[in-house]
Amino acid sequence: MFRMMAAIFGVLLCGFMVFPLQGTAASNVGVVDSNPGEVIDPSVIELPKSIHFTTPEGNSVVVPAGSYSVEQGGESQLRFSSSEGAAPIIVAAVTTEHDFDVAHPLVLGISGDGDSHHIVLLQPGGKALDAAGSASEIRTRAPITALGKLQIAAGVQTTVLNRPGVVAALGPLDRFRFSNYVITPSNPASLFGGCTKPAGWVSAAIASSQVAPAGSTNPVTGPGRETGVNPFPPGTPWNRGAFPGYFCSNVSVTVSNNRPLQSGAYQLLATSYIFSGGVSNVLSMFVTDVYQQQTGAGNTTITFPQVVAATGRMPTPRPGQDQATMLQVDRYYSTLPTGAPVKFELKIDGVTWAEKHCLFKGYGWPQAPTLKCQ
Repeated sequence: MFRMMAAIFGVLLCGFMVFPLQGTAASNVGVVDSNPGEVIDPSVIELPKSIHFTTPEGNSVVVPAGSYSVEQGGESQLRFSSSEGAAPIIVAAVTTEHDFDVAHPLVLGISGDGDSHHIVLLQPGGKALDAAGSASEIRTRAPITALGKLQIAAGVQTTVLNRPGVVAALGPLDRFRFSNYVITPSNPASLFGGCTKPAGWVSAAIASSQVAPAGSTNPVTGPGRETGVNPFPPGTPWNRGAFPGYFCSNVSVTVSNNRPLQSGAYQLLATSYIFSGGVSNVLSMFVTDVYQQQTGAGNTTITFPQVVAATGRMPTPRPGQDQATMLQVDRYYSTLPTGAPVKFELKIDGVTWAEKHCLFKGYGWPQAPTLKCQ
């Protein structure tokens, strides 16, 4: 049976390292909602001082200090709309380009030479509008030169560091370009033992699952009795605790940064494999566990002390057979040629900042399993 399950798992493993993550909240799981933190509109900018710009007609106009929503006006114009309800101010802008995957318009404030200042509106599709201004009324008559991609990239990095919430406007790969967060799981993992409800655990749900086809052999009811019905479709709530026949191997996961951590709700999403040994028609199943800690600013690391890296679910052991049943789970994970995928994902106030992909490899008791990470 172990060889058959390992063979099936080996087929499913091909091309699997990116797997779908479903919702992790359900009304009957006792979910602790993350603190959403400050809602940040990426098209809003705070000007600490007044800036002199040029109107589309070539006249001088002042945008006073304050908070503004910035959007495209005409073809080469930016419109500043004050949060205090004053009349919008329209300034001249030039078209440029950027190489970021933005889901929504993102406004940047970028300082130039001397007292010059650029307000740049990044738009989906790689286009941007750049309005150049000055802190003083004395300005050169030379044509406005738009910022290049490297200057815009530096502006995005500065903006993300100063206003982390705007990272939600960037696609995942671009977020990681500016993320200094590093996810480090402990290695080796713990030996398999009875599962518990981990510290900091919030909720869990099935991420993906496959079952035996209808008409095949059911491990409980016999040949030809399989229905093909999946008892654990993706999104099904999954509980953690000390349940008979359930065995877990855990790691601690440290999140670090070379800058002081921002305050907020830190969530670690860990997607790992569940081996179902003779208890159902499930051939392959992954679960996403959510762990959460709240931290203040100033620290450079945060640790999630007990994160499940692999699970086994077996028929309820007979009295005195817990150890023997646990060894079956341990032996199964040692039969996997490369190991079972584990994905760690860091979210801060609901925004993904970092990921780590690993393989959980067993070697047979008493040798502890290890994680090989990319």
